[in-house]
Amino acid sequence: DQVQYGVIGTGSRGQYLMRHLKKIQSGRCVAICDIQDDNLKAGQAIANAPKTFKDYRELLDQKDIEAVFVLTPLFVHFPLTRDALDAGKHVFCEKCLVFKPEEVHALRAIAAAHPNQVLQTGLQRRSSYFYQTVKQMVDKGILGEVHHVHAQWHRNMINKPSRLWTMKPGGEKNINNWRIFRSMSGGLTA
Repeated sequence: DQVQYGVIGTGSRGQYLMRHLKKIQSGRCVAICDIQDDNLKAGQAIANAPKTFKDYRELLDQKDIEAVFVLTPLFVHFPLTRDALDAGKHVFCEKCLVFKPEEVHALRAIAAAHPNQVLQTGLQRRSSYFYQTVKQMVDKGILGEVHHVHAQWHRNMINKPSRLWTMKPGGEKNINNWRIFRSMSGGLTA
């Protein structure tokens, strides 16, 4: 049967994933939610006119939705995922699963209280063939005994100067740049 799902967060990451999800025949996006009109319009065009919501709780109230994708800024992952599980939905939550350390244990308890639901988090590059191949090489000893790995990630966010990546306090009124504020993001590492 085709899984009927909703998407909470149709910004840049949400739109990116929705384009990929659209190609999967075993699921169908029936509802989307975002607080910004432009994101809702873009998501609606990608998913062929699903129901739209500004309040995620209204999306979660829809009985025909079996699963939700939480594709929002990091600082709201926990409350949205908690509410989706409590609403009886299966949940895919984009990385990082939670924002604050205390949310880890709280979400574990919530997930344990809902054993018939699936909770999955995104792990960037985890299913990449390249990384799987390297892991197999390490496991087989092809590279010898590995004691240390040095990894780099070069990223220029939307061509903005890197000085913007200095984590700033506050920022609650500037949701579009949530990644650069301590109250909403863990920075590039997160």
